[in-house]
Amino acid sequence: MPSDLQFRSDAERLGFLPSFQRGSQTSSRFSDLICRGDEWDFGALAVFFRLGFFLGEDTALTAIKAAPPPGGIFIVPEQRISRGQAIDNYVDLFRKSMGQRLLDGPFAVPLSGGRDSRHILLELLRLGRKPQFAITMLRFPPKCNDDVLVAAELCARAGVPHRVFPQTEDGFTVETRKNHLTNFCTDEHQWTLALADGLGELAVPAVYDGIGGDILSSGLFQTIDLHQLLCGERLDEVAERLMPPGRVIKDCFALELSAKMNREVALQRLHRELRRHVGAANPLASFYFWNRTRREIARVLDVYGDTAAITPFLDNELFRFLSSLPAEVTIPGDFHTETILRAYPEFAHIRFEAKGGKTRNLHFYRTYARKALAFLWRSDLVRTGYKFRQILRCAVDPTYGDQIHWVAPRPIFLEQLRRLIEVAPQATS
Repeated sequence: MPSDLQFRSDAERLGFLPSFQRGSQTSSRFSDLICRGDEWDFGALAVFFRLGFFLGEDTALTAIKAAPPPGGIFIVPEQRISRGQAIDNYVDLFRKSMGQRLLDGPFAVPLSGGRDSRHILLELLRLGRKPQFAITMLRFPPKCNDDVLVAAELCARAGVPHRVFPQTEDGFTVETRKNHLTNFCTDEHQWTLALADGLGELAVPAVYDGIGGDILSSGLFQTIDLHQLLCGERLDEVAERLMPPGRVIKDCFALELSAKMNREVALQRLHRELRRHVGAANPLASFYFWNRTRREIARVLDVYGDTAAITPFLDNELFRFLSSLPAEVTIPGDFHTETILRAYPEFAHIRFEAKGGKTRNLHFYRTYARKALAFLWRSDLVRTGYKFRQILRCAVDPTYGDQIHWVAPRPIFLEQLRRLIEVAPQATS
């Protein structure tokens, strides 16, 4: 069986493991490198507060950078291949990747109602390796929990024990915990903290995680017209599409701050990063993989802590194959679905989760808003009017409460980081 070091090498090779640099200093924890008086990187924040992830090696502070992948990012050129042959190759290469990453001891599979985790579970079953548990987390409102029903049906058909982890903490507490655990690099992963806590209680030593599968084979965030614009190097138009105008930064932060995080600064950084991916088989997928997946989604590996994460979609051969596919193969969005249905026809009758359903929980919204207001009450980073018009409204207006996930995280992020800077040690020469 491969060692844990070999498992880690998948993520390490692509720069997915947390590593930060401040001059000659390095650390896996961003907060360890913070010094009193550190300055904001306003261009990086201008992007982060609009897209939800940092670009390249940017962080919120000018003095600290994320370490790049050991060999840098690499652009995979296109191969000409039919859709049918691409599906057959995907089936074979994923089976090969999983076969090289089998565990002898106990493990779990976090299972949603989507494709990446289903692909992993069904291949494990084909290989005769049943997980100790499949685990699904309840989502925070207004997200519906249709994936719990889908995962339960799949597990019942497969004879796999299914555990559902509830969300036991309020939204504000999870938001601030998430920022620390994910090294202030993402606006996502709030709901995954319950997974990490549950795995710790169950003492599960390892999980299989589907990171990378969506961008590489499901066409996530990609359209043919955007692909054509990128291939034609019409980068200004692509940047405008990915980052449409809006007032959220100007309305939220103090005037001086919002002026420094203006959209033009963000568009310049986005344009520069998009340029690096022109020439890839699917430049938009390449952009999202090396930025959103590497810098944001990969922070779930921080949340897992001591639980080893096996990442079969990051296998070198499989990654390079998927990255080389013509955009017209994956962008329709059903390529991964067809691959799964072809490889495991006995499970083809089990649907995938329905997107878009909503639930309402007024107590959750009000608790989140109340705690956010208390935290931000004296902050001079946030406009007073924003606190009242937006955050307070989430606590008192039942029709607006679910907007708390949109209006609170940005100011919480910046104020939380500001407080860390204020108590950090002075920089040494």
